[in-house]
Amino acid sequence: MPPAYSRARPFMARLTGNRRLNKSRSEKETRHLVYNLGEAGLDYKPGDTLGIWPENAPALLAEIARLTGLSPESLAKRDITRLTPPLLSFCSMRAPALAALLAEQSEANQQAWLWGRQIRDVLETYSIVIPIKSVTLLIHRGIFLRSSVAV
Repeated sequence: MPPAYSRARPFMARLTGNRRLNKSRSEKETRHLVYNLGEAGLDYKPGDTLGIWPENAPALLAEIARLTGLSPESLAKRDITRLTPPLLSFCSMRAPALAALLAEQSEANQQAWLWGRQIRDVLETYSIVIPIKSVTLLIHRGIFLRSSVAV
């Protein structure tokens, strides 16, 4: 019988490896992530699941709140970095220069342009006001542990 669920104390773990497992043409993206849990003081066995609850960096949260006019509290559980296709579409309808830039590029060039850009880049450049519902929620992740504490 598995142990009862419990939310352990929060801790930080350094990401030491990140490798894509799918071929580059795949529509799915599966990654092999390696975290150094040595200093975390966790007691786990292979097959346990590690829960990840992401949080926004306070400085970035304050900056996005300033740019959007939204409160930091309303943005705290939102993904304030990821420029999603619906958000980009919303922004391009309100910024003709952005719409023109995207329209003149092929899909591959659009993806290249988007690489490394975040919401704040578009908001700063094009002075767009966005509603809170257009910013996606942060997603809780569960990671299946395959290694042992001996590794």
